Amino acid sequence: NARNGCMESSSSYANETGVYPAKPDISAPGVFKFPDGGSSSGTSLSAPVITGIIALMMSCNTRYLTNTPLIKATLACSTLDDYSFLMGNDSTLAYGAGVIDAEKVRQCVFSTNFINGTMPASLFTSRYHELNLTAGLTYRIALVYEKPITSTEHFFLPTLGLTISNDAGEGYEYCTGMYQNIKIIEFTAVEGLTYEALIMRYADTGTEDTVGTIAPYSLVWCAQ
Repeated sequence: NARNGCMESSSSYANETGVYPAKPDISAPGVFKFPDGGSSSGTSLSAPVITGIIALMMSCNTRYLTNTPLIKATLACSTLDDYSFLMGNDSTLAYGAGVIDAEKVRQCVFSTNFINGTMPASLFTSRYHELNLTAGLTYRIALVYEKPITSTEHFFLPTLGLTISNDAGEGYEYCTGMYQNIKIIEFTAVEGLTYEALIMRYADTGTEDTVGTIAPYSLVWCAQ
């Protein structure tokens, strides 16, 4: 709701327990006023906003046609900067990665700042990716990976963690509040330092990863 910066009551709010502990992954405008003075609200209005943006992404670049993690990671990197606008009386779990910004989506789509990879089925395996960043710019980096749903018990498995580090020994871990299969980090690149992303597979909530499947992922970064 752009009038007060809070999520509408019709939205799918997060809850701390159960199979779906953190939804939505991303938010979109869902309260509209029409020229005749009328208004309407609801997910029936916000869903077409996201759908239309994804359709434009696919029409601009075919790499999005069959890559769901890449779509989600690009959207997660393309939300409003001003988190205070989103807070209201809600926690970060209520609006996910934030409210979508179509112009930022366009910038991400036409950049080459993405990596597609696959994590092996074994636990505690890792992947390193060097990031080409411009000093002085603030970047948002999003990791999204596919999670096979074999049962309620295994819904959270596998789990991939994301850490960004530089050659000065500084590190940034994925932000608190982002669960499920999306991890986000935001930081400012420092002159003279190189950065790399570490993606590691581990078991979530102390359970053993028994799914035994590979985990395709997409890593996207975009200047804010």
